[in-house]
Amino acid sequence: MKHNNRLSRLSGLLFVALGCFISACSTTSSNAPTNNVVTTRIGVTQKSTGIQTPSTTTSNRTALPTQPLTQIRMTDAMHGWALDKNSVLKTSDGGVSWINLTPNGAIVTPATQAEFLNAQDAWFTMPNEHANTVTMFYTTTGGTTWNQSSIYEASPLGIALTFINNQIGWFEVSPGGPGAGSEPVDIFRTTNGGMTWKKIASSSDPQSGLPTGGDKSGLSFTDAQTGWATGTVASNAPWLYVTHNGGITWSTQSITGITSNAHTCYQTTPPVLMITPPVLIGTEGFLPMTVGISSSPCNVQPSTVLASTTDGGNTWSINGQMIAPFQSSNLYVVNSLFAWATDQKSGTLYQTQNGGKSWQKIASNTGLSGPMSFVNENTGFATGQADQTILKRTNDGGKTWQTISYQIHR
Repeated sequence: MKHNNRLSRLSGLLFVALGCFISACSTTSSNAPTNNVVTTRIGVTQKSTGIQTPSTTTSNRTALPTQPLTQIRMTDAMHGWALDKNSVLKTSDGGVSWINLTPNGAIVTPATQAEFLNAQDAWFTMPNEHANTVTMFYTTTGGTTWNQSSIYEASPLGIALTFINNQIGWFEVSPGGPGAGSEPVDIFRTTNGGMTWKKIASSSDPQSGLPTGGDKSGLSFTDAQTGWATGTVASNAPWLYVTHNGGITWSTQSITGITSNAHTCYQTTPPVLMITPPVLIGTEGFLPMTVGISSSPCNVQPSTVLASTTDGGNTWSINGQMIAPFQSSNLYVVNSLFAWATDQKSGTLYQTQNGGKSWQKIASNTGLSGPMSFVNENTGFATGQADQTILKRTNDGGKTWQTISYQIHR
């Protein structure tokens, strides 16, 4: 599992949802875009000539209105992908200019899920509630051509899209979305890069082990067999499920311990308000959590802690991990030691250099509260709030930031 962009969903720590599987057949959907692509249903081999898009140079291009970036994934210091509210974008000059590579017929919305695996392989979704369809767009050419396939669900909104390589990936959806502390869920898998998708698990099937209860927050996998599903429940208990057969069946997994001196108000394990998918680097990994108060009269505000593993996710614990003095609106892990998080109230940037055992405040008044993307321990990019066209770069691990006045072109 790559770790550079696994925590992009932590921006805002939001949950999104989606809908009910309709059995596959070979008929092309009448709602599919007519743009040189044959759209097929689940389990049918797709035949596609591809949707052509221009090169990524900015010469002789039309400037577009600058929009806030809602997701960013830099593959190195110069190259990367992003989403704004209606486009798929790519840069080759360190974020100064972005090329709109959205294929014809595609509509990017706030419900769009995207996975940018590397400079060549990328996927994004176009849910259509009225057609009970999710169109999956995918490229293996860095966005110069796109293909598409369809997943049929009722009232779809995507929860999570994740890939471990350019062939194997998963898509988590919720029939009808969340309500009253519960959220039905279906999980689809592809083994051919997104050309076809198969439903492999559903909370409507007791044999899958996935409950309807709890609001779901996403998936992550370390290989073709082992992965985790996360969420939150009204009882503020940990909602963590693990699979060892590629997502077909799931079982609960516990999280143990707490640092007794992390905060004097935490006498026992604090209530868990939220868990988002773990990040693993080899056998070491982190499970981001937001925890609440344990008892009055402390009135401790919700705080961030990274549960950790040293055995590849077989066990998780918050023993030895600091309950940080902030609630994260975004969090980014770049390796087994370094991670960054922004306090969602103040915008103050924090850093850990020891895998969450301690956190240090490294920058104040940054104006950054949106998605981040670090390419190493020194170089990173970060964005502002959803309604702000702010993009900044750091070359010293987040201590100082330089504003990038970026432009978008077609």
